[in-house]
Amino acid sequence: MIELPWRPRKVEPECEIAISEVKFIDGLTKQIEVIVENLGSKNCTMKDSIQIKPISSPNWIEVQTTWDPAVLPPGHTSRAYIKYEWAKGIEYFIKVTAKEEAEASTLERARLNKNPNLPRRS
Repeated sequence: MIELPWRPRKVEPECEIAISEVKFIDGLTKQIEVIVENLGSKNCTMKDSIQIKPISSPNWIEVQTTWDPAVLPPGHTSRAYIKYEWAKGIEYFIKVTAKEEAEASTLERARLNKNPNLPRRS
């Protein structure tokens, strides 16, 4: 084995995002809360939309949203809510994208998460 005069440097992705949690909320309107974590070494700026599609559908739906915060420092999380008429028990693909072209997606089965801050539907 030949020894190198230098050690190869581990290159970390500058902007790498992962969906850390998805909550299906049934309040006055049905909503989905998505929490994203920045696993990279630089800030990520989230795009103002979330893509969603039921597993049985061929088409993605893009829903506009606002991330809090929109600029995500390394190691931090951001959250966004979308209004979407989800159905309990159905699986949904959810995809988020940062302006730096980083992307994360997950497959989640809709189950009820009660949010004490939102009024219940009658």
